[in-house]
Amino acid sequence: AAVGSRLGSVLSTVLATLLVLLLMPLAGIVDVVERWLPSHLVGAQVGLVTGSGAADYLGAALVTLAGMAVLMTLAIRRAGTREL
Repeated sequence: AAVGSRLGSVLSTVLATLLVLLLMPLAGIVDVVERWLPSHLVGAQVGLVTGSGAADYLGAALVTLAGMAVLMTLAIRRAGTREL
């Protein structure tokens, strides 16, 4: 929603989304960065059952929550000033 409210056309929004979807796994190649990405939460259920601690997923959860809050705030502010 934040990207869509910032960019003018559907095509540019789709391209920006695809770019993010392609760059996130590339950033995940670095082990230190991978633990902080939201995609690290995918294996949380299995990890917690097999003995990993909840603290192993805390960083990714905080980044996910902070990212959602920032993007929703930007989308709401931008939608309020947008001309229809």
